[in-house]
Amino acid sequence: MGKRRKAASKPSRVGSRAKEPKLVEGGNPACMPPPNHLVSVEDCDDMDHLGLYLRWPLVQLMDRGEDETLGVFVDTKRHRVEHCYQWKDHPPTWMDPHIFVDMLLKDERVQKVFRIAMKKNDPDAWKRIMGIAREVFDEQYLPYVMGKFEKAIPFLTQWALRCHATKETDPSKPKKKARRK
Repeated sequence: MGKRRKAASKPSRVGSRAKEPKLVEGGNPACMPPPNHLVSVEDCDDMDHLGLYLRWPLVQLMDRGEDETLGVFVDTKRHRVEHCYQWKDHPPTWMDPHIFVDMLLKDERVQKVFRIAMKKNDPDAWKRIMGIAREVFDEQYLPYVMGKFEKAIPFLTQWALRCHATKETDPSKPKKKARRK
């Protein structure tokens, strides 16, 4: 009888990570791993009951420019919308005014001005809190936003790369001709 050969041992998959998908596989860009930032947090079956006009009400604040009315928190030119109501189901595009206003309302100095404004029926009382608002913005809101963006940068860069891959692999996109030297 001949010698028995040992079967080649295969590396154990216990404790090893599953193979991460490549950027493009089979002509399609790989999806982002969870959490998936392309799905709305408020995603549900019955969109009529979400209060679409009230989800981000401050996004619809308008500013009258010289020639046109523009959204304060929506870059209407960049997003190709003529009016902020067209942006009713989208969050702010460059800052979250709701968080800033919440921070402002928690300040006791602001509450004091508001109480006096109510007693005097003074619609111009907002001017007296402008200095406080700038302090809250600089000392509370900006550090908050910078911290949030610091955590978001890895997700945003992954999304940007996959967005580019999606555009590059779009079958309707005309192919680039190879240059000859």
